[in-house]
Amino acid sequence: MALLAPLFLSGLLVIALPIYLHRLQTQSTERKRFSSTMLLESSRQQVHLKKKLRYLLLLVLRVALLGLLALSFAKPVLERNSVIELKAGSVLHLLVIDTSFSMQYGNLADHSRTEARKIIAELPEADLAQVLTASNTLEVLGEADKDHNGLTGRINSIHFGNGHLDYGVMMTSINSLIKDARQNIHIHLISDFQTTGLPARFADLVPTARGQYHTELTPTARGQYHTELTLHPQTEQQQDNLYVDTIIPVENGLDVGVRSNLATATEIRVAFKNNGVIVQEQSRTIESGGQSRFMFTVSKYEDGDNRIEAVIGNTDELIADNTRYAVVDNTPPKPVLLLTSDTQGLPVKYLQTAVEAGKSGYRAEPVLITEFDPRVLQRYSWIMIDDIGIIDSGLATSLLEYLQGGGAILAASGERALAQSQLPLLNYPIRQAILSANDAKPGAVTGIDASHPVLAGTSGWRDINVSRYLDLVTDPQSHNMVSLDNGAALILERKFGQGRLLLLTSSLDNRWNDLPVHPVFVNFIAEAAKYLSGRDQLKRSQVAGDYLQLIRSGTAAGQVIAPDGKTILSLADTHRSQQIPMDLPGFYQIYTSDSEHLIAVNPDLRESDLTVMPVSDLDRWQQALQGPAVIPSTQVDNKIEDDPVQLWPILLILLGIVVMVESLLGNTYLGSGRGSV
Repeated sequence: MALLAPLFLSGLLVIALPIYLHRLQTQSTERKRFSSTMLLESSRQQVHLKKKLRYLLLLVLRVALLGLLALSFAKPVLERNSVIELKAGSVLHLLVIDTSFSMQYGNLADHSRTEARKIIAELPEADLAQVLTASNTLEVLGEADKDHNGLTGRINSIHFGNGHLDYGVMMTSINSLIKDARQNIHIHLISDFQTTGLPARFADLVPTARGQYHTELTPTARGQYHTELTLHPQTEQQQDNLYVDTIIPVENGLDVGVRSNLATATEIRVAFKNNGVIVQEQSRTIESGGQSRFMFTVSKYEDGDNRIEAVIGNTDELIADNTRYAVVDNTPPKPVLLLTSDTQGLPVKYLQTAVEAGKSGYRAEPVLITEFDPRVLQRYSWIMIDDIGIIDSGLATSLLEYLQGGGAILAASGERALAQSQLPLLNYPIRQAILSANDAKPGAVTGIDASHPVLAGTSGWRDINVSRYLDLVTDPQSHNMVSLDNGAALILERKFGQGRLLLLTSSLDNRWNDLPVHPVFVNFIAEAAKYLSGRDQLKRSQVAGDYLQLIRSGTAAGQVIAPDGKTILSLADTHRSQQIPMDLPGFYQIYTSDSEHLIAVNPDLRESDLTVMPVSDLDRWQQALQGPAVIPSTQVDNKIEDDPVQLWPILLILLGIVVMVESLLGNTYLGSGRGSV
């Protein structure tokens, strides 16, 4: 056993403290004189053995607590002896098995396991082997081993999933895994070798050169560790396959696309399901290697999210991609609070029209600032204010709490803001209102942060003329999204804890600028609604193997249910932002604090194209890593040592147990009587 930080053992000296304190507690108390004991009945002194045992046990626990604490900080590790001896020239065989979606075709999965078991059975006695699976990520199944039974057990337990394999990414991961290995490597890749898995550059398929043999030797005795690659194709020709590749909602219906990898023209039948019920079916002949489109008419969707499925009735060897999933959102527009001092004013009308025309899923709900109850703020994921100057100090406090809790605000400026010396909420001093409409040339927009989610999908900002705006003294926490030709901010963003505020430094009454009458205004409001509400971060259609980002201004989902009905995020996790891997095709149900959504997950379409790499490409790839290793005669036997076992986590667990027992026993001991008179 060794210590990583032995100096912390000096903390054991603190053990003397509880011993000293317990010694003081056992000293006799001061004796008091008593007038007479003549009338008292004599009795034997009771020795409280049980209490003394508790006392001693309490002392032991306190000493153990301090001892475990010091040992934990010293980080003891248990060094283990070498368990595997490597002879000079031995090879580590990496069995990399493709577990992507296309390997579910026919019997490819079983053939792959059989091939891997065959490789294990034929390994030389001195060699090691390690099992890996490759799909969206490269996963290592256990350590390198000589035990054929253990390796076979790992091969039999392999699960073939729904991800996509990129051979370039796979080889990059293998490079990282073997770069420090001090022995020869033989990579066995078992796959169907789809053309869609090839990287753009052939060089990405070849592992980089690794370290050298015994660098302390003379140059003539040195040499690079050898890496060899053997490809094990599980199919030699393109396989027949039918699959649904697109579902596109169109006006009054759906456009469904189906592709064919069949050798001949075939009549296929496609059914359209809405919420599990077959609505329509159509039949059509599809040519070999072609695509057919099916137009389905939809008179009305149900309110909320609709589960859309397009299902091919024909059967083939890869049945899982004969169904494609999509979500059509028919949720009625939700109200968004619009605080104003005049519900009939132009800013209110412009905002109402833009929110409705942008089809953002919201409708503006104007409320007079004098009639507003701040207690209802939490009902809204975001709100609008037509003039930030109407906010008084009391409402500002409530709005700041709302922002800190993850809320969002879109605010404009106006005459009421112009009358302030310091802008509410932001507390930015106002230098002056720049560019009067009567005495200056209108300012132009020159700076646009096109990378911002709100602005990425908009255009036409440079056509805006600004006659008046508030020149603010900002701080580094604010971000200028749109700037004028003099560098001043027209639109800025300021984050407050988990929330955010977007501010237009000009008015929306069509007198300070002409933004409301330009098409970009509708796009801006629609994108701002998605951004502030968090709806832009929840993609309704995703690819198997992706991660679901459950972060919306710091608010995590309340519950996530996978297509197989299992809960993968419970209500107990609502306090944390989450990343949920989506490995199953179908519909994921997402329940948040203010809504519920469906996410449609489908296998990567590249996995459904079963075109196999040309033999010439496979030969070129394999030949790039062929040739026997030149082993220096000076090379010696090597060994693989097990990593030392970290003992400090175990000590911390024991420390927690001791703390709980000491606390319970201490309370019991102190709560009991102090003895008889």
